[in-house]
Amino acid sequence: MTSCPVIPGRIEKMGHFFNSDPESTLLPKRCCHQDFFRKVRNMNLQFATDNCSKSLTCRLTYAILFVLLLVWTYNASAQRFGDVSVACHTLEGETWHGYFEYRLIVTNHSPKAPHQVAVSFSSDRYDRGTYIQTLSRSIAVSPGSTVTASMLQPALPFWGHKGYIHIDGDRQEQSLSVPYSKHISDRYREPLSILISSSLNRDDLLNRPWDKSKSELPPSWYDKRRKRRYSRRKKTQTETQLLPNKDNLNLIHSEQTPDLWSRNWLSYSRYDGIILKNADMEAMPAPVKSAVFSYVKCGGTLTVLGDFHKPASRIQTEQKHHSGAVIYHTGFGQCVVLPVSDIDEITDEQLKYLDEIWRKTQLPWRNIKDSESANKYFPIIESTGINIKGFFIGMLLFVIVVGPVNFIILARKKKKIWLMWTIPAISLFTCASIFAYATLSEGFDSDIRTSGFTILDETSHEAVTLGITAFYCRLTPGAGLHFSNQTELTPMISKYDQAGIPLSIDWTADQHLKSGWITARVPAHFMVRKTEKRRERLELSFTERGNPMVVNGLGAHIKKLWLSDQDGRIYADNNIPAGSRSAPRPTRMKAAPETDTDPFREIYTSFSWKQNPEHLKNWADKHLRPNSYIALLEGCPFIEKGLADPDNLNTDAVVFGIMKNQTNKH
Repeated sequence: MTSCPVIPGRIEKMGHFFNSDPESTLLPKRCCHQDFFRKVRNMNLQFATDNCSKSLTCRLTYAILFVLLLVWTYNASAQRFGDVSVACHTLEGETWHGYFEYRLIVTNHSPKAPHQVAVSFSSDRYDRGTYIQTLSRSIAVSPGSTVTASMLQPALPFWGHKGYIHIDGDRQEQSLSVPYSKHISDRYREPLSILISSSLNRDDLLNRPWDKSKSELPPSWYDKRRKRRYSRRKKTQTETQLLPNKDNLNLIHSEQTPDLWSRNWLSYSRYDGIILKNADMEAMPAPVKSAVFSYVKCGGTLTVLGDFHKPASRIQTEQKHHSGAVIYHTGFGQCVVLPVSDIDEITDEQLKYLDEIWRKTQLPWRNIKDSESANKYFPIIESTGINIKGFFIGMLLFVIVVGPVNFIILARKKKKIWLMWTIPAISLFTCASIFAYATLSEGFDSDIRTSGFTILDETSHEAVTLGITAFYCRLTPGAGLHFSNQTELTPMISKYDQAGIPLSIDWTADQHLKSGWITARVPAHFMVRKTEKRRERLELSFTERGNPMVVNGLGAHIKKLWLSDQDGRIYADNNIPAGSRSAPRPTRMKAAPETDTDPFREIYTSFSWKQNPEHLKNWADKHLRPNSYIALLEGCPFIEKGLADPDNLNTDAVVFGIMKNQTNKH
């Protein structure tokens, strides 16, 4: 008797169908059943090899295993806690920037009683660097209803695999199984992360030969290390390679259809590109499609295969590539439409172009600085170092007083025995003086500096913002920081930071950075991306003589304004307080005609998120279009302050506005 080769093979297929492969990306994620499949595969099932597949025993075995798998996967996907069941779904894939989504599905099975369900994920290991220790959220579930909510992991490591459930304040004994996240799992890898729709086969993209081309980006530290490691090995491959840097390319294949994708754009922020068919776009419900386009407007790249009708938006410009691709620029990102029906029809030239734009999408995250370099790039304090001059003078005086001066005075009084208490007294006084100097020299103020660049489309009331915000607090704020749940925050810290600071986030009402994010007398910098609906605008009207009149409805003082009317004539004005009316003066400049260039994409890829207002004086005749304006603001209303009551607030912003058509009849 020998083991039957048919059973393991079919179990492998069933395991793949039910996402037993740890590398699979099936959504919803079926947790905790990999060990089950592993045990089944390792079982030494003894069956006769002759006619095994036709025997009644094998067929019964298949049926029993199939039923067990259904029960197992159901129990793994949703766990019951009294009247409440909770499931956690994720889309696996190695990524290193943006936010990773844990999608919670909470069901209240009680027909009468509402429940308040608090979910908390805690890290089960400690790291020498900065890491996420706790993710939490509280969810109110009415009787007989189901609520879907998200908890998001920023671009920092998190090693939690257990969730703790509190129902109406009572902690449940059973824990919720949480799949491990590969987000920021390797600090040294910076792979290209591409999300591929379920209607496409990623193997068609991975397994096709493609001449190795030179990338516009310098190799990362990981690439250099890998090149040194393998340069000594014997070269057995030909000159024709797979995709460039294949080992540094991560194609994340979603088995879930796009109509079930996330409705929060932050869940797509970790991808450098998304590939799907035109049929996928048509099948998407409006909230999912809105989230995908919000990702694009914030700098992402969307690739659509087949005929695609671009959504009407005044922000977009169209560009045609010699490979046959059509590029629609929207916000800071772009949508690439390829005239092919499937992924295996993409030409080598189009693939090389896609690789180029994917790497440009990744560019800002390769330039993340450590805290000291970030303060030099975007200073909030003069220096991050310790001012040792005062400490040195204080210690020098202490040594002189506690030693020679103290001894000489007591010797003259013939009371040397007093050294037993004068030395401790002088030491205590010196310590108190140094502490008072260190405290009072800077005070107890909290400083915030923010700079942002916003594309404000007044026709659709959408605002897309890139920016940098920095905090410096003399005392650690007890309330933490508060930001919108549509704001992406990327801490500007080194990957090799060995501070070992645990951080916590609560997503109940907003994005609450609870603890660890701000340390007393240590500057903290964040890169900011966000998109939201806004009602700010610049109201334009014309007098009887045809002169323009504007009302500043942007919520901040305008330091400088350039305005282009319907005919392309450019007007300028200075110092317009918020809410006031002004009459811009005509200039000799004329708005440039429509071109296929996209200055916003260049701002995103060049890491010029801290825009220099002086540079924008050259923008008026180069980038203004009819019915648009550029405003330099003394304030930044499109990025949250973070702290409730900062003592010192230094903010500025640049707004590129697209207005509704205003025809000057005169």
